[in-house]
Amino acid sequence: MKRGHYNKVGGSNPWFEGLHLLPLLRSVLRLPDGPETDLLQYMDRIMESLNLLRYLVIRDKVTENQTGIWTEMYKIEDTFLKPLRVGINMSRAHYERELLITKEDKKSKAKESSISVSVGEEQLPNMTSDTHIQALHSALHTFDMIESVLVRIEELIETGIWTEMYKIEDTFLKPLRVGINMSRAHYERELLITKEDKKSKAKESSISVSVGEEQLPNMTSDTHIQALHSALHTFDMIESVLVRIEELIEVKENA
Repeated sequence: MKRGHYNKVGGSNPWFEGLHLLPLLRSVLRLPDGPETDLLQYMDRIMESLNLLRYLVIRDKVTENQTGIWTEMYKIEDTFLKPLRVGINMSRAHYERELLITKEDKKSKAKESSISVSVGEEQLPNMTSDTHIQALHSALHTFDMIESVLVRIEELIETGIWTEMYKIEDTFLKPLRVGINMSRAHYERELLITKEDKKSKAKESSISVSVGEEQLPNMTSDTHIQALHSALHTFDMIESVLVRIEELIEVKENA
């Protein structure tokens, strides 16, 4: 067996490729009730889903994308990761408030009261304030565990995307920047020469112009100047989009 075989997600198993894997992932990487899902009730399922996603993100690089996970990532973020983040924040806020109320009630009562608690639709036996506080702390710890894996996945996704972005910068954006500068310098020089030639000649001369290997019909100085201005305007349009992309990258890097 070749050395690189073990580096492939699932080896040569077709079920680990996008065509078969992605439909399965869509059914797994989701919250049954969106952000309002009971995280304690579905904790095992959520943790298993997160660990599966973490494994795929680590093993399947953005540049390889054998499983198709990176193509699907924006959907996974919208239907699973972002709702889960909202759900954690909502659940934590609810349980922290409940914990505060329970502690205050305990202090205000000389005799410890009995408290009714339910998990999902199941009614648990009445518990004392101390037991209730312990259960609330346990729930908050569960949210912390879920969040720790979620944060790690978010970091892996961001790292993977930006690793690819740095390659795009080296192979596309930076060469494009150089190409714009070179082309602009060439056409500005050509424009200056054409304008000077026009001034120095009493009778307008005919100028030969080629695009690539195609020879265009001879044109007058005015037509040539207009064509050069049009080319420079094209470079400006390309550069305006490039500058916006560079600004977005810089903002993200400094965030």
